[in-house]
This record gives sequence, structure tokens and C-alpha cells, in this order.
Amino acid sequence: MSYGRFGSAREAIKSFIGDQVMETSLSADAPKVLNISDLFSSFLQKNDFGRLRASEETQKQEDLILRHLDDELKEWQALGVPTLVDYVESNKNILVTWRHSNFQQRYIGHKHYESASFVSVYNWLVSLQERDFLFACALFLKILKCDPIFVTDGVGDEGVDCIGRVAEGPFRSLLVYVQSKTTRNTNKLFSLNVLRQEYGKYSALKRSEKYLEYRKKLLDPDCRDGAGEVYVFFANTEFNSEAKMAASNLGIILRSIRQMAFFLSLAYDIEDIRNAFENFSVPSEPDLDKNLSKEISINLRNLSYI
Repeated sequence: MSYGRFGSAREAIKSFIGDQVMETSLSADAPKVLNISDLFSSFLQKNDFGRLRASEETQKQEDLILRHLDDELKEWQALGVPTLVDYVESNKNILVTWRHSNFQQRYIGHKHYESASFVSVYNWLVSLQERDFLFACALFLKILKCDPIFVTDGVGDEGVDCIGRVAEGPFRSLLVYVQSKTTRNTNKLFSLNVLRQEYGKYSALKRSEKYLEYRKKLLDPDCRDGAGEVYVFFANTEFNSEAKMAASNLGIILRSIRQMAFFLSLAYDIEDIRNAFENFSVPSEPDLDKNLSKEISINLRNLSYI
């Protein structure tokens, strides 16, 4: 049976789960309860299905819808991020969202996590333009207690947009090389090709004078315990399955928008983030003399639980 622009029931359901259910739950005014059957039928009708056919297809595809929904919730768990929806125990067709009065206590179980804060930070990240997203990356590095932090994004940056050094804690002297990537379509998954292209630049970096320049700015001359390094790819969306697999094989750490929103919301209050952002200007070109760790003023919560 034809599914129009989707091609198949499976593709229609994947689009429904991602674009309808999850995007709805990420909204600041998300409903407290979601009826999956009603939503899917409405989704089909908005995509040129007649009312009767939409109802028939919803009943026919009920099991497949629930399997894909299970996969999506497991994906959140695999990223280490609490979901914003969960099943009602007596009826898997009904989901409660983070706006339900009992959701935080009953379904999350993370005493330091607040779903509302996550949603606010997530939508703030979505609003950022390409260069402003570097500010969010710097905030993330501050969670790691990086000092210094420099913006390197510009012509000839060799695939590295931001660099930092963990200055204290068990992993002090770890050098972090960051690739920051944004897309205007935050529903689009970053592909393996994008990952390979950027990682190829980083791999070549180690054979360049630029690499020595970066390390000279990052290394602590008084350090006596060595210095390792890691390559991290930050994105304002998610990564497709091929990119995730390649990252594991190549030694790349991926941090998608959901993970960034989760850790940033644990570390900072959203109003503090906005205030710091308003009072800071991301360098318009590479600047290895401007230490963002000192320039960005923001209160960091107690992170002993991370």
C-alpha cells in the first residue's frame, strides 16, 4: 500500500516518532499526556490520508509504532539522557510527558535533573547561529574545568574550532580539540561523510605547524604528569547510525544536542546561561590570546554527581 512521500509504513512511523512525538515533547508547552493512536491518525491525515484510511492504518500499524517508539526511548537511554516521555503502566498507547505533575519523581529518578530546565537549554541551543554555538561548546568545556579555552575557528583551522585543557581534577592535562558543527535543519542527522571530512582535517593537523602552535598555547609549562588529548565533535542536532559507529572505531567523542542540553542543564541555570551569553561576544576569528574560561562569567553548580 502506498504511503505517499514516505514510501512505506516504516518510514512514515519513523518520521512520526521523530518529528511529531519527540519534537512535541521538546516544546515548552508540551501537553501533559500524549495519545499515540490519535496522534498518528492525525499525522497521516495531515499527510493526505483520508480520515477512514488513517484510522485503519493506525490500527494496522499499532505494533510497529510501539516498536519504533521503544527504539527511540532506548536511544535516549543509550545517550545517557533521561527521556521526556514515558508509558503509562496500564496502557502503552498513552504517554505522559515531562509536564505531567508526577513525571519528575516517578519516571526520572535523577535528583539533580529537571526536565523543564533541559527543555529550556535544548531550545536555547536550537536558537544559536553557527558561530554563537561555539559559546555553548565553551560552556561545556568549562564543565570539564578547562582552562584555558580558545576559539580557533577560521581559515586554516585544520578542522578544530575550539581547544581547551582540563586544568584540574583526575584528568588534568587532558587537551580537548573541538569540532563544532551546526545545521539550520535541526531535524537533519549529521552523516558519516561530514564526520569523515572533519576528522580527516584533524588527522592531518598533527603533521602541521598549527598543531605545535595549539599545544604551545594549551600546555602548562609547570606540568610534570604528561598531557593526553581527545577529539570531540559537538553538534546542534543528532548523528546517524553510521557516524556513531565510525566515531567508536576512530576514537571520536560525539556530543549531540540532547547530550549537550542534558549536561549544560545540570551544570548551569538557564537564566545564568542567557545572561552570560548576552554579555559575551564570540571572537569573529581565531584568537589564541583570549582565554574564554576567564572571559565567560557564569556560576557553575556543584558537579560532584557527574
